[in-house]
Amino acid sequence: MGHDGNGPVLRGELAKELHVSPFLGMDQRYTWNAATPGETASVHIENHEDGRRVFDATLSLHREPFTRDTLARATARYPAATVRMLALIYAHAAVAWLRGIPIHPHPAGGTA
Repeated sequence: MGHDGNGPVLRGELAKELHVSPFLGMDQRYTWNAATPGETASVHIENHEDGRRVFDATLSLHREPFTRDTLARATARYPAATVRMLALIYAHAAVAWLRGIPIHPHPAGGTA
């Protein structure tokens, strides 16, 4: 565990055990950092394969009270968030497939 300007940061590394994307093989390691939540919370994760980074994502959040008003504002601000997210996932997968990025089948022998 380290520290940043806001408090302790949890760090870890582990082997990939869950088949999530057909574009990322199973021979990978995750490294992650998560700051202790306060007014903000952040998590950073990277996938590494053969010593190189193949995926990198960061989630940063700002604390808001969970009330009817804040929920209504979030819903009004992002009315189609779920549909948009699914569309982006499939669009990025289509682009990756069209670029010829190899597909890794599910390790249990099923389809991707």
